Amino acid sequence: MSAGFSPRQAEIVALIAGGLEDKEIARQLGVSVTTVRTHLQRLYRNIGVHNRSVATVKWLELEESTMHARPSVSL
Repeated sequence: MSAGFSPRQAEIVALIAGGLEDKEIARQLGVSVTTVRTHLQRLYRNIGVHNRSVATVKWLELEESTMHARPSVSL
Protein backbone atom coordinates (compact mmCIF):
# COMPACT_ATOMS: atom_id res chain seq x y z
CA MET A 1 0.00 0.00 0.00
CA SER A 2 1.40 3.38 -0.91
CA ALA A 3 -0.07 6.78 -1.75
CA GLY A 4 0.66 7.99 1.76
CA PHE A 5 -0.73 4.99 3.65
CA SER A 6 1.60 2.88 5.78
CA PRO A 7 0.46 -0.72 6.27
CA ARG A 8 -0.77 0.10 9.79
CA GLN A 9 -2.57 3.25 8.63
CA ALA A 10 -4.26 1.28 5.87
CA GLU A 11 -5.31 -1.31 8.44
CA ILE A 12 -6.80 1.41 10.66
CA VAL A 13 -8.64 3.07 7.78
CA ALA A 14 -10.00 -0.31 6.68
CA LEU A 15 -11.42 -0.77 10.18
CA ILE A 16 -12.91 2.73 10.06
CA ALA A 17 -14.50 1.86 6.71
CA GLY A 18 -15.93 -1.19 8.46
CA GLY A 19 -17.69 1.09 10.94
CA LEU A 20 -15.36 0.80 13.94
CA GLU A 21 -14.58 3.73 16.21
CA ASP A 22 -11.15 4.55 17.63
CA LYS A 23 -11.74 2.68 20.89
CA GLU A 24 -12.84 -0.47 19.05
CA ILE A 25 -9.91 -0.23 16.64
CA ALA A 26 -7.47 0.14 19.53
CA ARG A 27 -8.92 -2.89 21.27
CA GLN A 28 -8.81 -5.00 18.10
CA LEU A 29 -5.21 -4.03 17.29
CA GLY A 30 -3.96 -4.22 20.87
CA VAL A 31 -2.84 -0.59 21.00
CA SER A 32 -4.01 2.52 22.83
CA VAL A 33 -6.62 4.91 21.50
CA THR A 34 -3.87 7.56 21.47
CA THR A 35 -1.80 5.36 19.14
CA VAL A 36 -4.74 4.98 16.76
CA ARG A 37 -5.29 8.74 16.74
CA THR A 38 -1.57 9.40 16.20
CA HIS A 39 -1.59 7.10 13.16
CA LEU A 40 -4.63 8.94 11.83
CA GLN A 41 -3.16 12.41 12.38
CA ARG A 42 0.05 11.44 10.55
CA LEU A 43 -1.99 9.92 7.76
CA TYR A 44 -4.10 13.07 7.40
CA ARG A 45 -0.93 15.14 7.11
CA ASN A 46 0.66 12.74 4.59
CA ILE A 47 -2.33 12.63 2.23
CA GLY A 48 -3.50 16.21 2.77
CA VAL A 49 -6.89 15.65 4.38
CA HIS A 50 -8.47 16.86 7.61
CA ASN A 51 -10.84 14.10 8.68
CA ARG A 52 -11.46 10.36 8.72
CA SER A 53 -14.27 10.49 6.16
CA VAL A 54 -12.07 11.94 3.43
CA ALA A 55 -9.18 9.66 4.40
CA THR A 56 -11.51 6.67 4.11
CA VAL A 57 -12.74 7.76 0.67
CA LYS A 58 -9.14 8.14 -0.53
CA TRP A 59 -8.25 4.71 0.84
CA LEU A 60 -11.29 3.12 -0.85
CA GLU A 61 -10.36 4.79 -4.15
CA LEU A 62 -6.81 3.47 -3.83
CA GLU A 63 -8.08 -0.03 -3.03
CA GLU A 64 -10.37 0.05 -6.05
CA SER A 65 -7.63 1.26 -8.38
CA THR A 66 -5.18 -1.41 -7.20
CA MET A 67 -7.83 -4.11 -7.68
CA HIS A 68 -8.30 -3.03 -11.30
CA ALA A 69 -4.54 -2.84 -11.86
CA ARG A 70 -3.92 -6.45 -10.79
CA PRO A 71 -3.77 -8.94 -13.64
CA SER A 72 -6.42 -11.59 -13.55
CA VAL A 73 -5.32 -15.17 -13.23
CA SER A 74 -7.18 -17.92 -14.98
CA LEU A 75 -6.79 -21.51 -13.98
